[in-house]
Amino acid sequence: MKNRLFFAILSIMPGLFIALGPQTVFPVCEAGEMVMKCHWAARAEFGVGLLIALIGVLALLLRSREVRLGLSLALIP
Repeated sequence: MKNRLFFAILSIMPGLFIALGPQTVFPVCEAGEMVMKCHWAARAEFGVGLLIALIGVLALLLRSREVRLGLSLALIP
């Protein structure tokens, strides 16, 4: 249980920070008349961060050791 909780927190916290960081703590350029690359990069970071956090939540909820191993391997790239 401790390993599962540790891995879940280790995945959820950075995932939320990656997802919400560009919108709150580290604001990027605003989409005005011309949309710049930094706007699209922030949107991509939001999606990737949510996926990382979702993997952490799934690792917390699922009990199968093999599935949790697969989820941890999915975070390597």
